[in-house]
Amino acid sequence: MEMTLRKLNVIGLVLVVAININCRKDDKGNGTSYEGGFLLDYLTMENAYVQGNYYYENGKGYKIEYKSDFDSVRIVDMGGNKALRFQVNPDSDYRNERAEVRLAEMVPFSEGMKWVSINYYATGPVSGIIFQCHQFPPHNPPIALRISRTGVLYLQIFNDGNIQSDIPIKYEIGTVGINQWHRVIIGFKADPYGNGKVVVYLNQTDSPDVVYEGAVGFSFEQPYFDTIKFGIYRGKGQSAKDVLFVDEVKYGTSLESVL
Repeated sequence: MEMTLRKLNVIGLVLVVAININCRKDDKGNGTSYEGGFLLDYLTMENAYVQGNYYYENGKGYKIEYKSDFDSVRIVDMGGNKALRFQVNPDSDYRNERAEVRLAEMVPFSEGMKWVSINYYATGPVSGIIFQCHQFPPHNPPIALRISRTGVLYLQIFNDGNIQSDIPIKYEIGTVGINQWHRVIIGFKADPYGNGKVVVYLNQTDSPDVVYEGAVGFSFEQPYFDTIKFGIYRGKGQSAKDVLFVDEVKYGTSLESVL
């Protein structure tokens, strides 16, 4: 399959994704090993609960970030399978809005490629970033996945070259629809000096939909990802309520390990 790549210098975009009620969980066990800052091998949302500002599965806790009490993260039943439901609501204070779970913390760039696969679903348009990796101290995320209300999924990159302009490097990954599961696999290695790499697959693994090679991250910040998060993060002042479902989050050091 021939890979196509489109680069766009655009600032604001958003998402539409969805859930297949018959999504089957595979037979892989629920690992909870600590490797490269990650607290997991595989999150199923089955043996899990939300308490306060934490999501717990198999005895491990993952920090939840809210903008306000108006936003929420909770576990729901979806036709016999559990999923995490993220919701952000419009608010009058015009701050950026978020409902996210911290997947990992303190992941050094020196460890090389990391891989994450996540299943997403929504019943209507969702706007904002659904996956992001942050350095410390926080500026714009060096790596992010963003969706538009027209259903286009993008990879977004920041480095020393575009931090001042605040305009990310963007690559179109593909188009997603509502009321069906979408599986996103992202492999990434940060390097502010030009040897970084990000690979993204959407709903298939035959050939990557996007491959970016070049500078990833900032030379003036610490050489590790302070946080890696998934959920919804969107701009301030939006009038819609956005809801996104997530299931089966896998982490590994190779593509094969997250299939």
